[in-house]
Amino acid sequence: MEHVSRKVGIQVSQHTFTDIDYADDVALLVNKEESFHTTLVSMNEKASKFGLRVSWTKTKIQNLDSGPTPSPIIVDGNTVDPVEEFRYLGSIQPSNGLHYGACQS
Repeated sequence: MEHVSRKVGIQVSQHTFTDIDYADDVALLVNKEESFHTTLVSMNEKASKFGLRVSWTKTKIQNLDSGPTPSPIIVDGNTVDPVEEFRYLGSIQPSNGLHYGACQS
């Protein structure tokens, strides 16, 4: 019997990020573009069971160093746009896997 150990998280270049929960945000990781739609539909259904609503205007999709920018998708009548980078708490996460930081005083 072979034992396989996997680290849960996201691999960006040579870094693995395992703490991917944010204050009131969700990061969903999928391994192929075709999974974006079904994953977002599932998240929306699960969130609604707890009385939570997805902010579709804030929801974006991004490839992280794994191919071209995805096409926009429609979920529950809402367009989810692709992005080349996003900013969170002063840090920029570009699609090419390089990391940029910013400091605010």
